[in-house]
Order: sequence, then C-alpha cells, then structure tokens
Amino acid sequence: DDEYALNFLSGLFSESTIPSVSTDKQGVILNMNHALERMFHLNHRQSEMASGYYSILRDKRVSRDPELLEAIQQVYEHGKVHTIETNYLLGNIHRSRFVNNKNLFFRASFLPIRDTRGAIERVLIQLQDLSREKSARDALQESEASYKAFITHSSEAIWCYEMQPPIAIIKDSETQARQIANNARLVEANRVLLGMLGVASLDDILGMGLIDSGSRNYVFDIDFFVKNNYQMIDHDIVREDQRGKQYFFQICCTGIVEEGYLKRVWGTTKDITARKRYEDKLHYQSHHDSLTSLPNRNKLYVDMETCFEKRSAEQISALLLIDLDRFKEINDTLGHNVGDHLLKLIGPRLANEMSEVPGTVARLGGDELVFGL
Repeated sequence: DDEYALNFLSGLFSESTIPSVSTDKQGVILNMNHALERMFHLNHRQSEMASGYYSILRDKRVSRDPELLEAIQQVYEHGKVHTIETNYLLGNIHRSRFVNNKNLFFRASFLPIRDTRGAIERVLIQLQDLSREKSARDALQESEASYKAFITHSSEAIWCYEMQPPIAIIKDSETQARQIANNARLVEANRVLLGMLGVASLDDILGMGLIDSGSRNYVFDIDFFVKNNYQMIDHDIVREDQRGKQYFFQICCTGIVEEGYLKRVWGTTKDITARKRYEDKLHYQSHHDSLTSLPNRNKLYVDMETCFEKRSAEQISALLLIDLDRFKEINDTLGHNVGDHLLKLIGPRLANEMSEVPGTVARLGGDELVFGL
C-alpha cells in the first residue's frame, strides 16, 4: 500500500500542470516534472543531468542577488514557507541563441517538508509563470506612459469632467443639462488648459465646475451636447475673463456612458482667438473702404438686402447718390494725396451727420458716396 501510494503521488507530481521541482535540504534538485521542463525548455536528458547535481543555492543568478539568496536561505535554514517573485534568464542554462535571451518571470512558492522528527528533509518548489502577465503589465505601463506624454505635450488642452454623481440618460434633456451643469467636476487636465484659463497651477482648477469655466453660453453648450448624443465636434465657445475680454475656443468632446449613466466627458480645447480675430479683420476689410473706413459697396448691398427682408409694407426706403464738386480739379492741381486726405475728412463727417438716422453711409469709389436710408 505504501509503495502504491508513493507511485501514485509520484505520478501526480510528474503529470501536474504546475511547474514543480523537489530538492534536498541542501537545495540540490531531486526531481522535476514535465511542466517545469517545458517552462525552462529542458529536454529529458538535461533534466536527468540536473538531478542530484544542480543546487539552487549555488546558482549564479541566485548568488548575484543577495536579497534573493537570503530569502531562499530562510527556507532551507529555518524552514520558513516563502513565496518569491523573480526572473531567470535562460542564457544561464542554455547556449542556443533561440532561447538564451528569453527572460522568464515567475512566482516561486517554497514549501519545506519535514521528517518525523521535524527536521527539514526536502523542499517542494512550485512555480507560476508570470511572463505573460509581466508583458501585459509592461505594455499597460508603456501605454499609460505614452498616454501621459501625449496629454502633457499636446498643443491642445485636454481635459476630463467627471459627473459626481453620474447622470441617468433616461431623463429628459433639460434635466440632464441642468444636472451636468451642477454635477460636472474637472478631474484631469494638462498644462495647456492653465494658460487658457489664466491660472498657475492645476490645483487651482481641479474640482472646478462648468459654471466656473468662463463660457458665456455654457447652458446652451450643455443642451447642445446632450441633444447631439453626448458629443461635440469643432464647437465654438466664447469665454470672458474677469476684465470682460473675450477669448474664442473650439472644443471637441465625447461623453462616456456606462450602464445607462453619463459618467465622464473627455475633450480637447483649441484656442482660436488669433484665428477668429484675423477672420473678423478680413471680414471688416472686405466690407469697408480702406481709405475712409466707411462701408463699401459689398456692405451696402448686404444692408440693403437685410432692410428689404425685414421692412414692413408701410416702411419707405431711399437711396441717395452724391459726389464731390470739382474733386477732379483737386486731384489734378494739388495731387492725389491731398484728394485722399480730403476724402478721409469728409467720410467720417458724413457718417457722423447721419448717425441718428437708420441706414448706411458708404463709399462706392472715387468721390462717389451713397446714403442708404
């Protein structure tokens, strides 16, 4: 019966899917199973050669790591049950270039086995391969590092608002918009946002609500966000600082909905103030005379069209065309510079005289002016 039990246990050890090895009390290998052979890429001959010869305590990898050596010695000298996470380069036992650069990461559990007198007779070591877990962990850390680097060095502001508490999306849009305005709290942002908001530290804005964002139309913005399936693409907003100066931004954002609740909103903000002011300048130049700063022909046409669309049946409109007498003589005798200077003086005076009358004073070209009333 004892022989049968011994053979049965030996078979279980050999065929176990858990990589295992048993050693004597000096750390010399007695037996190893097939799972451990596969893990360390050992053939049967190599495992037989290691049995009775190879000592864990004399291994080069263990000897070079004082902390690891001390932990293993605690097992063999004091009989302590110990679990250690470590790594092992297969180049220590293989010369093949296909495996010698492979680095195994594993968790080793040491279980001292005592004889009837309580003395350590042998040690059972079971391994858990952590190589895939380590690779996944490293990939995750690399991904997190890339993500943090992307956020840190992005030329656009990147931010995240968290709903505290989350908001049920089954509610009507008006209720959701109101709750977003009250519940949203800034939990993550990069340093680009600091310059946009005019603050020195992230601590000054973390925890900030949407009401404090400075957007003049945040209520409209939130309502649009909810009705647009919790996203915005190139949505323009206007922010005013404490002095009332306007800044223009363009945001893209998307809401994270989980289990029927809006939990977070991730987004980017791009400062388009310079572009907006440049566009406004171009628009002004295309609708105003460069010499007199009066509205030009294009602006006159736009104002007339707007007037005709909005005027009532009883309203009367008039168009008065004028030019300057003997203006050509001024140009011919005194020069065009003097003529231009005269137009610069006359244009604003005419506009000032007509300031109390609804309409447009425009310059068509040369000395031709027009009153649209």
